[in-house]
Amino acid sequence: MTRTPPWPGKSARTWHEHAMADPDQERLIAVHAGTPVGFIVPAGLSRADGTVELHRHVVDPARRRAGRGRALRDAAVAHARGHHGARDVWLDVQIDSLRARALYESEGFVVTSDFVRRC
Repeated sequence: MTRTPPWPGKSARTWHEHAMADPDQERLIAVHAGTPVGFIVPAGLSRADGTVELHRHVVDPARRRAGRGRALRDAAVAHARGHHGARDVWLDVQIDSLRARALYESEGFVVTSDFVRRC
């Protein structure tokens, strides 16, 4: 799988080490034929308001366009609701990322100012 780009101010490795050490975040890994093909990081798992954010939704470029990203995101939403009792799941997306926004909206997410929420 390709490396994720660095988070502003942190290397990709530093970001992942921080996320893995944070008990308020999890890493869900998509596997196909025994090989990791993507991951997503639900965060805010202990928030009292029942809101979970989906961070770092990544699918190996060689494995895209086969529904893996959608399946991973759906599994993450179901996990957030079923395992953590989330009432609201959100993610952020760049305002000019029209293809991603259209995909999220087709899945029931709603654009609210700077964020995309699935209620």
